[in-house]
Amino acid sequence: SAYDWAPTFDALVKRGHRVIAYDRGGYGYSDLQGDGVYTIDKSARELLAFLENLGLQDVTLVGWSYGGLTVIAAALEDPSRIARLVLLGSGGYAENPPEPPFGMEAVMGLTLPWVSRVPPASRFFQEAFSQHAFSPDPVPNWWLLQLEANLQRPGTLAAQIGEDATFDWEGPDPAPIDRPILIIHGEEDALVPLSVGEWLQDRSSNSELWILEDAGHMLPIIYPEPLADRISAFSASR
Repeated sequence: SAYDWAPTFDALVKRGHRVIAYDRGGYGYSDLQGDGVYTIDKSARELLAFLENLGLQDVTLVGWSYGGLTVIAAALEDPSRIARLVLLGSGGYAENPPEPPFGMEAVMGLTLPWVSRVPPASRFFQEAFSQHAFSPDPVPNWWLLQLEANLQRPGTLAAQIGEDATFDWEGPDPAPIDRPILIIHGEEDALVPLSVGEWLQDRSSNSELWILEDAGHMLPIIYPEPLADRISAFSASR
C-alpha cells in the first residue's frame, strides 16, 4: 500500500521534494489485474505508463522489496523518463533464499483466503509475519491495524497470491542499466538477505551500497529521516 510509505514520504516532502506514491495493480485503491496474472514485468509496464500519463521526467524511482524489482524492470524496458534508481531491501538474485517464517508457507495459495476469513487465525499470521519482517526492529503500534485494513481491500489477497505464484529469486539483472543506482539494505533483513543487495551492487555498473547496521526489512517505516537524507542527497547528484 502507498500508505506504507507515509513516514518516508513526509520526510522527503519536508526536504522540498515532489513525492508521488501509488498502489501497484491489485493493492490498495488500484484496480485488479484484468487477467488475474501478476508479474514483475507487468508491474514495470504499469509504472512506465504511470510516469507517461503524469508527464514525469528526470525521475528518481524508489522501489522497496518487490517494488525494487519493478523499478529495475522498468529501467531495463524504458529508462527515458528515469534519472536514477533507489533500491530499498530490493529483491534480486539469492543463492540461498530465506525460509518463510513459521507457519506462513502453510497458509499460502488456496489456504490464504480461508485464513483471511477467520479473524483469530488471520491476526495471528499477520502478527507473526510482521514481527519477522520488522525484526530486529519493533513493530509500530499502528502497523497491524493498517495491515489488517489493507488485507481487507478487495484485491489484496489476489495480488499477493498472484505475485507469489510468479516470483523467483533470479530477479531482473540490473547490469545493462547505466543510470546511477543507490542500493540501501538492512544488515539484518530477514525477508531479503543482505547478499541480494551485494549482488545488485556487483551487477550494477554505476551504483553504491549503503548498509544500515542492525536494521531489518521495513526501512521506510523505521528509518524515514536517514533514508530521506540519503535519498535527497542522491537525487541532487549528477
